[in-house]
Amino acid sequence: MSLIAVLSNPNSSGNRQHLPRIREYCASRQDVMNVEVSNLSALRPALDRIAAARPDLLVINGGDGTIQAVLTELYAEDGPDWKLPPIALIPGGRTNIIAKDMGATGDPLRSLQRVVAIVENGMCDYLATRQLISLSTGAGERPTMGMFLAAGSLADLMLWCRHNLYSLGMPTWLAHFLTLICGVISVLTDWGARFLPPPPVESDVCVGGRRLRGRYQILMVSTLQHLVLWGRTPRSWPGTLSLIALERSRSAVARMVWTGLKGQLAQARFPGLSLTPGNEIRFGEGISNVIMDGESFTASPGETITLKPVPGVRFVDLRARVRVSETMADEAPAFGAPRAETAGVSRLTDALPDSRAHSRHS
Repeated sequence: MSLIAVLSNPNSSGNRQHLPRIREYCASRQDVMNVEVSNLSALRPALDRIAAARPDLLVINGGDGTIQAVLTELYAEDGPDWKLPPIALIPGGRTNIIAKDMGATGDPLRSLQRVVAIVENGMCDYLATRQLISLSTGAGERPTMGMFLAAGSLADLMLWCRHNLYSLGMPTWLAHFLTLICGVISVLTDWGARFLPPPPVESDVCVGGRRLRGRYQILMVSTLQHLVLWGRTPRSWPGTLSLIALERSRSAVARMVWTGLKGQLAQARFPGLSLTPGNEIRFGEGISNVIMDGESFTASPGETITLKPVPGVRFVDLRARVRVSETMADEAPAFGAPRAETAGVSRLTDALPDSRAHSRHS
C-alpha cells in the first residue's frame, strides 16, 4: 500500500473553510497522513517527520506562499537529505496559481480524492517535470524557490490589487478584473492618480549576458505552463529561464490584452514584446523589488536580485488521462467538524502567515 503525506497550512485562506473536511478524510484512511504546520520555524521538523514515514507522494495543501516555503526547504542546498517523492498540490489558498497549473481547481477535498485515486491506479501517466526559479536577493543570502515572478510595473500592479482590492473582501476574479481595467486606463491616460496603479520607471535587466533597458509594463518569468488570463506560457529550454518583457506603449499593451483574452501568450509576436532566454537573470537599476508566488522580495543593500533555474522537480499533474469519477465526492463519507484528536493528524502549530500577506526583506 502506497503512503501519501499531506502537509497542510491551517492559516491559508481556503483551509480556514475546508481543512476540517480534509482532516477527517485523512483520518479515515490508513494510507494518508496529515501533518499541519503553521509556522516557518516548524516546517523543517514537519518535513523530517514526513521523511521518516517514507511516503510515495507529498501533497502540499496551501496557497502559493505555502508551496514556495515548502519548495525552498526541500530544494535549498541545505535541504533535507532524503529521496524526495513526487509532489501534488491542493488549492488551499486564495489565488492558487501554482495548483491550478497542476490541474488542481475547485474543492480542495475533491482534489485530494483525485490525488488518492491517481496513486492507487499508478502515477506514471500523471508525472510532470518542471523547473523552479531560484531567487537570490544578494550574496550569501539563502535562495528562495518559486515558479512565477513579476517585476517592474506588473509587480506594482499586483501589490496595488492586494492593498486596494483584496482588502475590501471582494471575490478574487472581480479584484483581478478591476485591476486589469485600472491598469489599462493607466496606460491609455498615463495618469499618476492615487486611485490608479503607478507607472513604470526606466529599468535595467540582464538576461544571460544580454542587457535590456526600457520602461516595461510587464516583466515576468514563469516555469508554469498555464496562467490565468494568459493561457499557455512560452516554453524554456532546460537549464534556462525566459524573461517576458512588454514595453509600456499603448499599442503593445493593447495587443497584449487581446492576446491574453484569447489565451495565446505562447504564440504572441509583435513589436514591444520580447522573450529572452538565459541561464541567469539579473534585475538592475530601477528594479529593487519583485513578487514571486505572491511574496515580496527586496534586494539587499548594494546587491541585485538574481534568478537561476533549478531543474528536475517532479509534480503530479491532475489533468488526467484517466478521468476520476465525478461522483467521487458524493460517494465519500460526509465530513463535518474536526475531531480534537485523530490518528491520521499530526500538528505543529505556530503561525505560518497566509501567502498573500507575507513579504521577504533581506
